[in-house]
Amino acid sequence: MKKWLMCLVVVLCGSGFGQQVWAVDDPNVIVDPNVVDPNVIEPNDVVENIAPVADAGDDITAFAGVDGTATVLLDGSDSNDADGDDLTYNWTWTDSGQVCESNEVDPEIILPFGEYVISLTVSDGTATSTDEVAVSVIEPFAFTMKFTPQTLNLRSSGRYVMAHFTLDAGFEVNDVNTRDTMTLEPYGLPSLRAQAGVNSEGLVTVNAVFDRMTLSRALAAITTSTAKITVSGKLADGSYFFGTDNVKVLKNIVKPKKKVTPVRKAAVKKPAAKKKAVAKKK
Repeated sequence: MKKWLMCLVVVLCGSGFGQQVWAVDDPNVIVDPNVVDPNVIEPNDVVENIAPVADAGDDITAFAGVDGTATVLLDGSDSNDADGDDLTYNWTWTDSGQVCESNEVDPEIILPFGEYVISLTVSDGTATSTDEVAVSVIEPFAFTMKFTPQTLNLRSSGRYVMAHFTLDAGFEVNDVNTRDTMTLEPYGLPSLRAQAGVNSEGLVTVNAVFDRMTLSRALAAITTSTAKITVSGKLADGSYFFGTDNVKVLKNIVKPKKKVTPVRKAAVKKPAAKKKAVAKKK
């Protein structure tokens, strides 16, 4: 016999009292206890776990600075699990023959210039999934640089010092990014301005101007008479270039005063006294 139901219906059937559950809120729906709903989970049914999907993100290109390394941000946040299970993350890569790893979702790592394949494995506690991302770290360009003045007197009252670059053949003026400041290391001194041009040989040149007094104050702390100066900048594609030069440093040099030799007055000779004639007595 059919029954009209408007509530939660539980039907017990069989010797094991298997249980079918329907939520019925429509008076026009007729529930037949002999019909098995395929969407109903039986007590003895085993629910299969759905494996997660790892996503290591798009391939990355980074540019190494003067020290030859770049900071790279990995991103595994698009990894997912259809069951909604919490995921754990494990990134692995090789650097100079050493295996490195991180368990963060989006770790920030430092890599020397070179090519890398970085692996991400995610796990929901039962199943795992792995994805890879390729990372290219571009080596900085080393160009010829001359720093002026070559001898820096820290007591001098000059206003500016300059770094003069000559780029390798094949570069054009538009390849240089002069909008961003250049940097003088190891003192972190930013340039006041920079300009690119072409010399008589057709090679691209870059001139960067720095504040002399700020550099002099930094050099006052060194204990040697020579300072190694490194200046770096950027090309239009984001890659770095740099040059290095040595500068002689003079401290506490004061121009000696001219020695004034006193002028001695010439001795004035007194005229010889006239001798009086003595008359001889006869």
